[in-house]
Amino acid sequence: MAAVSGTRWPITPHTRAKHLILKRHLDAWLPIMTQVNSQLLFIDGFAGPGRYEGGEDGSPIIALKAAILNRRFQQAPPKCDVQFVFIEEDSARVAALRGELETFTREHPLPSWVSYEVELDEFAPYLSRELGRLAREGGRPPSTFAFIDPFGYSDVPMSLIGRIRQIPSSECLINFAYKSMNRWAAGDPTRERHLDELFGTTGWREYWGNEQELVQLYRRQLVAEAGFRYVRTFQMRGSLDITEYFLAFCTNSLKGLSVFKQVAWKADPSTGRVFSDASDPNQLLLVNPLPRLRDLLLSRFRGGGWVDISRVTEYVLVDTDYSETSHLKQRTLGPMEVEGPSVVSVERPAGKRKRPGEYPDGTRLRFGG
Repeated sequence: MAAVSGTRWPITPHTRAKHLILKRHLDAWLPIMTQVNSQLLFIDGFAGPGRYEGGEDGSPIIALKAAILNRRFQQAPPKCDVQFVFIEEDSARVAALRGELETFTREHPLPSWVSYEVELDEFAPYLSRELGRLAREGGRPPSTFAFIDPFGYSDVPMSLIGRIRQIPSSECLINFAYKSMNRWAAGDPTRERHLDELFGTTGWREYWGNEQELVQLYRRQLVAEAGFRYVRTFQMRGSLDITEYFLAFCTNSLKGLSVFKQVAWKADPSTGRVFSDASDPNQLLLVNPLPRLRDLLLSRFRGGGWVDISRVTEYVLVDTDYSETSHLKQRTLGPMEVEGPSVVSVERPAGKRKRPGEYPDGTRLRFGG
């Protein structure tokens, strides 16, 4: 996105899409995590003023709404304390944010299980101090979702992402600010040092100017250096259909990965990978279409004998762009089964009905006859 100045600024379509991704993920994450934790922490590392120039909700309001306006929680409050920490380094924006939060909580009083703090500070130094303090005191942070959405790239070191990963059940949604680094960083020693910290390596220089190679390097570093098991990226493009940034979602949970992929496919029903402000919604699909899931399954499993449905499901979830909940059974395996055993043979557990599109636990498949 373009650099901003002042306390508030207009919202862009791709920012709306980013916030919708955040909202939908929190709508699913909070009910799941409150069932298995006594405490949860949401960190907004670059919180902003709380509201945009046109009155649209900022990420802090979106996050609080995901908790207190959730219908499930209104019917049955969770036995889990959820804390929200909003970090912002600009004093004017902090004042605006506090005012917005006061107004919001007057209209929507917080239940006893929800609390928040606003911190006037820089994200990386603040979180480093807090994690260090907890370590010295022998404490452990609660399961954490960190929304890390800077305007640039200078305050998100890979080493800090790795410390977040060490928190059990932690997840991150990170703005990888490709346009900002591509425009300003090369040739400036200070900015290049920030990139070394961002990537956790000097190897980015080898790929400079190559968008896909740089984002893939960042993804690999989030796995190899930060230690996250699963990382998905989602591209955000501006009105000229040029990349503004990528969102990088990081988790160690197959369930978390599944939830994010479902959210991504709602944001981009064509590929689950890209949102563009450009007026032609089909342009990106024409440039870079996905291979058919049918073909991917045959390539991976053909001739390999019988395979359990759980292995097929995990392959789709982890190793393809598709959502295993939305695309696998009814939309892909069902039509393949109708084609006949030369395409896929199916053995369902005893007592289960033999209906194409339904593959209960224990089902076995054999691809290619």
